[in-house]
Amino acid sequence: MTDEQIVDAAPNLASNPWKLMLFKPRATIQQIIDSNPGKHVITLAFLYGISLGLFGFATGHLKYNFLTILLMISIGGLLGMVQLFIYAWFVDAFSESMRGKATRKEIRAALAWGRLPWVCGQLFIVPMSFVFMYKTVATVCVIVDAIIFAWSFINTVISVSQVQGFSIWNTVKNIILAYIFGSIVLVIILLPVVFLIVYIELILKF
Repeated sequence: MTDEQIVDAAPNLASNPWKLMLFKPRATIQQIIDSNPGKHVITLAFLYGISLGLFGFATGHLKYNFLTILLMISIGGLLGMVQLFIYAWFVDAFSESMRGKATRKEIRAALAWGRLPWVCGQLFIVPMSFVFMYKTVATVCVIVDAIIFAWSFINTVISVSQVQGFSIWNTVKNIILAYIFGSIVLVIILLPVVFLIVYIELILKF
């Protein structure tokens, strides 16, 4: 199916791109790329970073206190944006040998919108962990998060495949390589943040 056929077969993007991206990622990302590749990309990256930070609370790996929650929200959003740019750079770099056709801006759009299921999923999981004792719902949260993660990864692969013009297999290789090297860079960036969180946790114990 050509790009024109995909766009013609897609529902009107103006109706609800957030809903359409969850269930029709290929057609929706093509319309986003054709109309405005920067559409809500920074917002999605910011929300994704916050959701990753709050994931520790939802699964019971971090204790609730005002300082750590505030830190996760403020720094998490910033790191989400940094992560997006780093991963997009590596996706672009590794795609050159495979003759990917997408610009780096289009790659950022595909990555940001592809992770929408994860962002939406955390809107339900994180409040659950605040309402109920997190030890009680931790197992359920992990299972649901695994499903949402798989959904997000599939949507991301489909989105990047569409904008790059790759097969699914080549897209998976492209994304995995980018994530491996991008994660190494992120770990280096995150180390000071991790030490800061641990320091706050230790201070609050005394």
